Amino acid sequence: MTVLKDSRVTKSLILPESGIAVKIKDGLLAKDLETIEAEKSDFRKMIAMITRIIEDWNAENENGEKLPIDINSVGLLGFTDLKFIQDSLSFLKDFLVKTPN
Repeated sequence: MTVLKDSRVTKSLILPESGIAVKIKDGLLAKDLETIEAEKSDFRKMIAMITRIIEDWNAENENGEKLPIDINSVGLLGFTDLKFIQDSLSFLKDFLVKTPN
């Protein structure tokens, strides 16, 4: 019998703008697409996608409490950090290479 499991590669990154350490999964699962597609704007879809691939991070609020990995917290990241995460994703690069213009 073939085992069905999450076999995405985990990557550890230090975000250049905020200095936050993140662990991301390089890829999406079918269950992630429903959450992403539920968003109306492309920007919110991108933020939703990033929330689905972040496995862990050390982002905290002013009281030193770890922030949840959700659309509100991820939405606080700067553009440089968001682009850094996107540029680190092999599955996006592969998709863009294969997509005809």
